[in-house]
Amino acid sequence: MGKTGTTNRLTIFYTNDLHSAFENMPKVAGAIRTFRDLLPADEVLTVDIGDHLDRMALETDMSDGLANVEALNLTGYDFLVPGNREGHTFTPEQWAEMYNPANAGFKVLCANVEPPKRYGKTQDWLRKWAIVEKGGIRIGLFGLSAISAKFASPIGWRVTGRPEAAAEMVKLLRPQVSVLILLSHLGLNADKRLVEELPGIDLIFGGHSHHLLREPLKIGDTWLFAAGERGHHVGIARVDIDMAAGRIISASCDVVETANYPADAKVAAVSAKYREMSETYRKNPQIELDEPLEAVFERESVLGNLLAAGVSRHVGTEIGIVNTGQFVAGLESGTVTYKRLLACCPSPAKPCRAVVTGKQIRRALEDALKPEVVKRGTTGFGFSGMALGTLCVDGLTVQYRPDAPAGERIGDVRVIGPRSGDRSVGGETDDVAAKLGELLDEERSYTVGTVDLFTFGHGYPVFAEASEVTYFPDEFMRDVLVEQLKRPEEIARAKMVRWVVANTLN
Repeated sequence: MGKTGTTNRLTIFYTNDLHSAFENMPKVAGAIRTFRDLLPADEVLTVDIGDHLDRMALETDMSDGLANVEALNLTGYDFLVPGNREGHTFTPEQWAEMYNPANAGFKVLCANVEPPKRYGKTQDWLRKWAIVEKGGIRIGLFGLSAISAKFASPIGWRVTGRPEAAAEMVKLLRPQVSVLILLSHLGLNADKRLVEELPGIDLIFGGHSHHLLREPLKIGDTWLFAAGERGHHVGIARVDIDMAAGRIISASCDVVETANYPADAKVAAVSAKYREMSETYRKNPQIELDEPLEAVFERESVLGNLLAAGVSRHVGTEIGIVNTGQFVAGLESGTVTYKRLLACCPSPAKPCRAVVTGKQIRRALEDALKPEVVKRGTTGFGFSGMALGTLCVDGLTVQYRPDAPAGERIGDVRVIGPRSGDRSVGGETDDVAAKLGELLDEERSYTVGTVDLFTFGHGYPVFAEASEVTYFPDEFMRDVLVEQLKRPEEIARAKMVRWVVANTLN
């Protein structure tokens, strides 16, 4: 399988878009080892094409990615490109910890993302490119990622143009190597466009769009490969190189189902270790709830109001607005462990401070009553198709008419003080908080604590029109929730009704 006359073979094992599927990682490792052990180490590369990490997984979130690094090391990866999940939800400091050579036995390549200037031009934990030699073949590799500037810049990343970065890498590496490989977390369509516009790349291993190519897709002189998602498959590319001519003469692949291979016990132990740690983890909030707090998708709830108030408090605003889709489960009474907290609020969204007009707030409230908006699946930034949900608010009371035409359902909206109102959510009292406070002034600007996702144009689009936005990259929504859960008075206040049907008013 190695050298045949003047032809040498390179075998490349590849995965993409695992999204912290720790349940499948032991099988991934087992499948790779089954085949890799049959080959000379000098003829093999093992690569991952991004989104290996996903903060919706307990192991990843509680370890700030170090659990994934352990699994990657044990599996024997040589290179990876970070995906948008890594870039949008992990800070440069967390990358520096995860990918430092003291922790990571692989190299991280990305040519279109740079750390903040305070890190300087060169880091051991992030490189644009690498050159290695395997079986006498000189191989160049570089990475490109779909990390978006609007998501990543608030947490410190500098994101450059992808076509420009690719052209720079081809110009630099092509004269030095026989095989040029792109690790591309850009998606299949983007890979196709890149190949059509930029010659010189021999092999593209792709991800981001979760595509699976059972055979290489050849466009011009470039072969494209991909292995699906969540570790259900491992790709095995076999590339034959004419050593005299210094070029690839053929490429093929097998895409094997990992379920058919033995699980690696050491990789399985990584997940077990972190799940056991989650019960006594240092971030465990150690909160005792006297009553359950349910997550309600289609209307306001104590849990949603609590988070809206917490975001407003945390970022220092007059009003708090969050979507009910932040929650996928409620909290039972008793001890709130870190594991339960993540199961309740797994979103990697973060709080932000936005300045919007009263008119824009009214538009968002109108959207919150539209089923097509509330039920819309959201993608990216950790939501993975979960529904957006309606809005919970703090600092406002909202009079609405559910039977009125769409766009005309919101009546009086009042801006209230932090202790106004005494009607409970789900209660029967007649004192309505909507009678208190000043009417929302549509021409005035208000400070609103909300979800950073909104300001990027996802979810409730009016927040993307904010005149000012300040991001708070060091905390997730669940961190804000923890601080609220520690305050019984805030839980009691979150029971006050904020959305009132118009015909219930006196």
